[in-house]
Amino acid sequence: MPEVVKVKDKKLMEALELYENGVPVREILEKTGIHVEKLYKEIRKRGIYRKPKLSKAQVRNKGTWVREEEREAIIKDFLAGMSIYALAKKYKRSTGTIYSILRKAGLKGRQKKQ
Repeated sequence: MPEVVKVKDKKLMEALELYENGVPVREILEKTGIHVEKLYKEIRKRGIYRKPKLSKAQVRNKGTWVREEEREAIIKDFLAGMSIYALAKKYKRSTGTIYSILRKAGLKGRQKKQ
């Protein structure tokens, strides 16, 4: 005879699945009606982890390497006078990536004019 699953257990399992899939906790609580403490207790008990959310820049460039041609173009544009921020927008990279490329090329960011 199959095991009878209680409605509460179904809601809890749905909540845990939503949590693993990255749904915000507030939405999970509204959708399932489970108490926040119950949800977190089950998450700890079962050892469920989810990946941290990525920023928009990380999502956009996740796993993409800077090609050598792009690296050279960034350096050339920087030497021509473009700002770090303008380079980041043009090449759709974070300012940290631009700084890293310039630092590896032996260049430093410009000092603010006084």
